[in-house]
Amino acid sequence: MAPLPSSSSILPLLLLCLLITPSLAFPKRHQPAQKQQYRFLQCLSDHTKKTTAIPFSRTFFTPDSSNFSTVLNSTAQNLRYLLPSVLKPVFIFTPLQVSHIQAAVICSKKLNINLRIRSGGHDYEGLSYASKTESSFLILDLSKAWAQAGATIGEAYYRIAEKSRTFPTGTAPEVLLQGQSLFKNYFKAKSDFVRDPIPETGLEGIWKRFLQEDSPLTIWNPLGGQMARISESAIPFPHRKGNAFMIQWVTNWQDGASSSARHMDWVRKLHNYMTPYVSKKPRTSYVNYRDLDLGMNKGGNTSFIEASAWGTSYFKGNFNKLVQVKTKFDPENFFRHEQSIPPLPVSMRKRKGRGGVGFH
Repeated sequence: MAPLPSSSSILPLLLLCLLITPSLAFPKRHQPAQKQQYRFLQCLSDHTKKTTAIPFSRTFFTPDSSNFSTVLNSTAQNLRYLLPSVLKPVFIFTPLQVSHIQAAVICSKKLNINLRIRSGGHDYEGLSYASKTESSFLILDLSKAWAQAGATIGEAYYRIAEKSRTFPTGTAPEVLLQGQSLFKNYFKAKSDFVRDPIPETGLEGIWKRFLQEDSPLTIWNPLGGQMARISESAIPFPHRKGNAFMIQWVTNWQDGASSSARHMDWVRKLHNYMTPYVSKKPRTSYVNYRDLDLGMNKGGNTSFIEASAWGTSYFKGNFNKLVQVKTKFDPENFFRHEQSIPPLPVSMRKRKGRGGVGFH
């Protein structure tokens, strides 16, 4: 068998394919994206050692690649974010080594291309593979690249089960819904934390509303116990002492965008109905059941005040700590999405010793 061409010999061919006869190969609307692709490939090559050269034919996918949609859709569970109206990446890069990841981050920042990082599992609001605010972004796809962030819950549970029979796991749907195209659907989810028992009249109202929806789902997770023994400021997850349980509200459908408004209206009205029975000041939500109804950043113009709306809902008082960390390590807000933690605005920053930041 003839030896395969090296990545160093493939790169010029790929660059040539991107550059040659652009007026014939790409409509004018694609030409800016084509230039970005070329510059990114060249930058990756410049920042990668020959010993770890990147096989671009297997790791770089543009909208004109035959398997672009397959790669893009591979971990997408919420079909709402695969509709034609939703902004898609200008290209996808699937690194094979840590050095490839480092080069991709360097080049994304150098070329001012928004970076979306996708690992294994699901994303309720599609923030790892789609965008509502960024017109130009790339996906750094780690879903197959490394075990630490690339393993899905199902894969992790399988490996843990080989070692232990007593490890507490998530609900069955959380495992079954991962990586199986059979279970992909359109859905919208919201969440709540409950501190006091819901009265019988409140439960009757929930039941009445569930009978009005085609395919409703709710998951109730009990809290307390060891969860309550950990301080709410110990780690970003703050929903500790005083919380009885967490609720997830879900509606899903299969008939596409035509009925999206009706189903999403139902779950929003149910969430509004629950207001008297759930946490208050702030009304809290679970960040891993992400909900863009709580608010969104506007591209690179992230507002600390606006982000506080969902930040305190997800993290309560820990939001301010996370903002301080963000300001210290990513003051230019390079790593961002619609609900990312913002850095402090320059006018609010101050030094607290060497390299620290804080609030006025």
